[in-house]
Amino acid sequence: MNAESVRLKLEGVHCESCRVPIEAALRQVEGVTDVNVNMASQQAEVQGDAAAQDLMSAVARAGYAASVASDDLSEEDRASQAHYRALMRKTWLALGLGIPLMIFGMFESAVDLSWTPLRWFWLAMSVATGAVLWASGRHFYLGAWHAFWAHTATMDTLIALGTGMAWLYSAVIVLAPAAVPEVARHVYFEAAA
Repeated sequence: MNAESVRLKLEGVHCESCRVPIEAALRQVEGVTDVNVNMASQQAEVQGDAAAQDLMSAVARAGYAASVASDDLSEEDRASQAHYRALMRKTWLALGLGIPLMIFGMFESAVDLSWTPLRWFWLAMSVATGAVLWASGRHFYLGAWHAFWAHTATMDTLIALGTGMAWLYSAVIVLAPAAVPEVARHVYFEAAA
């Protein structure tokens, strides 16, 4: 499909730092004369005579996904609403674990060396929080992985590093508390969730 202008619907973009690698990748495609990425609409308007498939491949190499934007706005609106509802379900799932853990953690977040019922509870919470990270935050980790291979950093990178390290540190505290000084034996599963 050759055209004077191609409009692409971008997927996996979350912040302004996603715009730069996408624009750079699209500008490298032969036949492209101008690129305008609109983060609000998550679309790229590409001027020139480049094939749409070449443009989508360039976006994929930058670590994102793209498809030719539909002229049927109601179809795009429905897809956007479905995506929003899915994100809200993920948010409520994470909050459903995170808020109770935050409240409980205000009173009992230190871990003893012996296997007390509290330590077994925190072990169970490490598994539950890991499941929530996978179910609710998988898209952040995948986005960070794509950004890593594209030699860039995005908000996905920041979120994945922050939540991943909070979970990993807490899991180490639960499994090997002696490896950490006593004053630092606090878990942060609520922060990860």
